[in-house]
Amino acid sequence: VIRSVEDGRCDYEKLASSLGCSFIPSATNFVCFDVGAADRARAIVAALLELGVFIRMPGAPPLNRCIRITVGTPQERTEISDILREVMLPL
Repeated sequence: VIRSVEDGRCDYEKLASSLGCSFIPSATNFVCFDVGAADRARAIVAALLELGVFIRMPGAPPLNRCIRITVGTPQERTEISDILREVMLPL
């Protein structure tokens, strides 16, 4: 399980970079993508929710410009990667 979570964090760190985002290094089962602004983070969370995907967004500055994504299974990571590319690239 530990190795799987480590692999997932690595996958998401690569995804964040490919989307032009930085990320906050993590030792947990989630990764925070820094999307640059609180308004953009809220728009991403709202767009994902419309697609039935729930992610968290920290509420207090400066972390409110981040979205928090749970590592999940390899299949879930593939699915969220595709969805994030669809949602984030137009924003």
